[in-house]
Amino acid sequence: MAHSPRNLRHRTRTAANVRYPLRGQPPHAAIALHTTATQRTKNAIATRIQKDWPITRIGRRSRGLRRVGNTCFRLSGLQALLHLPKFLHWILSHNTMRPDGTVQFPCRNNLKDVGMIILAKFNAECDERPPKKLALPQCPACVVKHFIQAYWGVGNVDANGAPRVWAHGHPEMGRLRNLDQRIRIATAGAANDAQEDLAEFQDLLLEACLASTNYTVPGDEAWLDNFNALFIIEYNVEWRCECSALQPLAAATSRESIGIDNLSILPNGTADSVKAALTRESTPEVLGDFDCATCRHRRPRTQVKRIDGAPDLLRIKISDLTSTGARNNNPIRINPTIDLGTWADVPQLPAPLKYKLNSVLCHGGGITAGHWTATVTDPGGVNESNDHTVVATNQAGLRANPQHGRQAIVLTYTRVYPRS
Repeated sequence: MAHSPRNLRHRTRTAANVRYPLRGQPPHAAIALHTTATQRTKNAIATRIQKDWPITRIGRRSRGLRRVGNTCFRLSGLQALLHLPKFLHWILSHNTMRPDGTVQFPCRNNLKDVGMIILAKFNAECDERPPKKLALPQCPACVVKHFIQAYWGVGNVDANGAPRVWAHGHPEMGRLRNLDQRIRIATAGAANDAQEDLAEFQDLLLEACLASTNYTVPGDEAWLDNFNALFIIEYNVEWRCECSALQPLAAATSRESIGIDNLSILPNGTADSVKAALTRESTPEVLGDFDCATCRHRRPRTQVKRIDGAPDLLRIKISDLTSTGARNNNPIRINPTIDLGTWADVPQLPAPLKYKLNSVLCHGGGITAGHWTATVTDPGGVNESNDHTVVATNQAGLRANPQHGRQAIVLTYTRVYPRS
């Protein structure tokens, strides 16, 4: 899903040198590697966000969430977000007090403005006529903040401090469910009561939280900056003719998004992996023929898409459909680590952009129906969350594909920064 430009402040397009030690060489030996100015800005912002787990209860394992109806997509999507400490700290910073007594990242004064922003955001990305209004009973960021505090809090625990399962009717579950049911009217499929997509649910929730604070107010710009640094991947895109002349991009060309959407994989029966799919994604793509105003010939054009800034939290949604719309159940290898450095928009010697696997969301069933589960990383290890059932597993279980007959679709990786 494309996202409108959100420029991080105080950045330029120049590249910078970063020095990394060479293994097996004396400590002073180093090689100059390059990163974009946008990436430097994202790195600086993301590394300032706390990464500890804001858990107030003794038992630090995941909590089960009981399902009623076709809501497994929501519960699994929530579990993935709830196990990202930097996301938790971003939300928890909403509506908090600064040392000088002023409020940091406060709620917008008018909830109607939040609804209008969400409608404008998502209806700009679909062809359907937008609904006239989106009524919100509560601030979305406050709803998510209270959910986080209760999920990881001291309430609803057993005698040993371990978390008990939340019932479908738990107050925080009800408020979050009501919020999602309200904001989803902004999506293309809502008018037809289509089943909500898991990644679409996450996008809606994140964008609603972003819209909850007016980040154009002086002093609150960091609400947007933190969001961009955590979630948004930004690209530089070029179209070139075979004569090397630059061509104008289509108006709808995506230059940024929440993670990588619809990563294409090879057909059933063909060995593939996340790394291999990312390599193909970063390869220049030959587009259709067009009339070049420079060479005055009708020739193919090539699209080159390079990363200007990668996020701290990288969501990858794997496309489970073939070009004909059939289901592609190819169980590709889920790599425990990936590196986007070679995809960066620098002239030479790119600095690493390394990530490690944090969660895997799996789907079993057909194209229009099925069941979602989440395998997530918590402070104590790895857990499989199947609605209210939470079972401990390990790193091999996290990387398994398929998992209990269900195919990995949505992956979340977290940045690994070089030691300073």
